[in-house]
Amino acid sequence: KYRLASEIANEALRVVVEAVKPGVRVLDACDKGDACIMEKVKGVFNKGKIEKGLAFPTCCSINNVAGHFSPAVTDTTEFKEGDLVKIDLGAHIDGFASQAATTIFLGAEGAEVTGRAADVMSAVYYSAEACIRLLRAGNKSTELTHAMEKIADSFNCQPVFGVSSHQLKQFLLDDTEHVILSKH
Repeated sequence: KYRLASEIANEALRVVVEAVKPGVRVLDACDKGDACIMEKVKGVFNKGKIEKGLAFPTCCSINNVAGHFSPAVTDTTEFKEGDLVKIDLGAHIDGFASQAATTIFLGAEGAEVTGRAADVMSAVYYSAEACIRLLRAGNKSTELTHAMEKIADSFNCQPVFGVSSHQLKQFLLDDTEHVILSKH
């Protein structure tokens, strides 16, 4: 169920990435992600009464908004060229949730990402790679946060302290087992 939920979440993420373009309303892109998840879960586990659908609403956070921006239905904000957009969403089947996220830069077609946007994207990429390598039995969560802090600093970026990565359980998105990004 986790694997299928992750396949659905990743498909929805692809749909949202394709929808995020200058001039498109944030609400419309988020609605496409939610609709994709709801459509895909209709076709799975139809015997018996199994809950399925959105585990986390589609969010598109622009520039300095760190994350989890899910617009109200009255929001008219549009994406524009030069925006750094963080997309996150989640699907679940029988309470087994999978979340997916990515960061994209809205630049001119084929243009290279440069400047602060490139710094931020590089810091995020290398921090994620370091965490994947450090996430091993016996390692302390402080090793992960220290690595992220050093990498961010090397790109002259500031981590968002207090953000946590957490264990998922059935019907529980935010378990007590977590890694909190805290300043050393």
